Amino acid sequence: SQNNLLKMRNKIKNEANKLNWLIDWLISLSDIGHIKSQTNNKLIDIINEVVSNYQKDINNKKINVNINIWSNIVVKSNKNYLFIFLSNIVWNAIKYSNNQWEIDINYKWLELHIKDNGIWISDNDLVHIWDRFYKADKSRNTKWYWIWLSIVKKISEIYWWEINVDSKLWEYTLFKIKF
Repeated sequence: SQNNLLKMRNKIKNEANKLNWLIDWLISLSDIGHIKSQTNNKLIDIINEVVSNYQKDINNKKINVNINIWSNIVVKSNKNYLFIFLSNIVWNAIKYSNNQWEIDINYKWLELHIKDNGIWISDNDLVHIWDRFYKADKSRNTKWYWIWLSIVKKISEIYWWEINVDSKLWEYTLFKIKF
């Protein structure tokens, strides 16, 4: 009935509001001092740590991860925020790669590029991937809520990092980050 649908809609809306609050809380978990306590982080070290964390998933899918980052590339930030930021993007690439696909992680043209060569994000969904709880029905062959990418976006805003995503049907999805 109409009344039950309205109750269900309100319940879902309340849950979404709670999750929004939770994400804000998680991001502000550490005080402003933590955000300001920046160190020089070697990008290659953080990327290697992120990839190492997902090695089991990479091995299970037989994904080939190609990393090409000079050892002198440094990102000034809180190490934990940088790790969370990169971890979510790399996990996204792993999760949506099929068996024996490749993920390329390169630093070129003053940008970090993280590219998977498989499932794409449609143009309609691409503009919404930073939105919390956006539901992409066809994007990447799943019904996915972009909660983790909203955290990536929030961290990029904290540090004024520029992040863009490009996706081409049947070819790739590419995250470009300028620190």
